[in-house]
Amino acid sequence: MGMSVSIATAIIFIASLISFASIIGALDHAQGSVLEAQKASSQREADAMRTSVALSFVDGPNGTFGVVNSGEVTLTTQVDLLINGALSNEKISSMSVEGKNDTKLWLPGEMLIITMSEGVNGAAIKIVTANGVSVYG
Repeated sequence: MGMSVSIATAIIFIASLISFASIIGALDHAQGSVLEAQKASSQREADAMRTSVALSFVDGPNGTFGVVNSGEVTLTTQVDLLINGALSNEKISSMSVEGKNDTKLWLPGEMLIITMSEGVNGAAIKIVTANGVSVYG
């Protein structure tokens, strides 16, 4: 009886070590994923704090307006346009950055020209950038 108890104890101890090692591996991976997500979130928040846009001009009857990237962050030309509170991206007929229609990058100091398919005379305009910073006009 003495030998079988020792062997059973050793088997249980080895099984416990293997189980503990696999649990630690899973927890380490989960913690790494959480840390990466926190880092990405902090980077998005920092970019949003360094982003600033300003409405430069509005030509209501022609449906054209300019938005200047006055912040420190390079933005994409992916913007959301709200007219009188309604999402109106489908009414955008063209967008260009400093006269270039084929670019998707909107560098600091550059102006994004948005042309609508119809006039926006007297309408409330809101432009929201891809990182959530907005400007009203």
